[in-house]
Amino acid sequence: MRYRTVIELICEAASREDAYTTAGEFLKGDVDFGVEMKCTTAPLIAHKMYKAGAMCVAVLIVFSLLLVNADSFNRVAASSGTVVQAYSSTCTIQPELKTKDKTEFRKDWEKKQEEAVLDYLKK
Repeated sequence: MRYRTVIELICEAASREDAYTTAGEFLKGDVDFGVEMKCTTAPLIAHKMYKAGAMCVAVLIVFSLLLVNADSFNRVAASSGTVVQAYSSTCTIQPELKTKDKTEFRKDWEKKQEEAVLDYLKK
């Protein structure tokens, strides 16, 4: 059976290069003080399973979020009874204008504009 061993060396050093040098000397056997060593060993299969499991969980989360978004998009399209060809976050549906006649609508619009101008001039 194959095993995975992780060795962590902890030492006091002024820079990164000094730490590399001290670790190298310790591993050669030239230095035997001022360095603390922590070592953990686990079967390699367990490490690979944890790594693969984490990757699978991440992929499942992404796909579930995509499915939830697509499902909500389908519900909006089905409930409105119209064909929507955009993403759910960007689509808008404008309600039908409730005007009986173009001339009547134009007269009402001009009347509102005149009232707005008169109110502006009064101020």
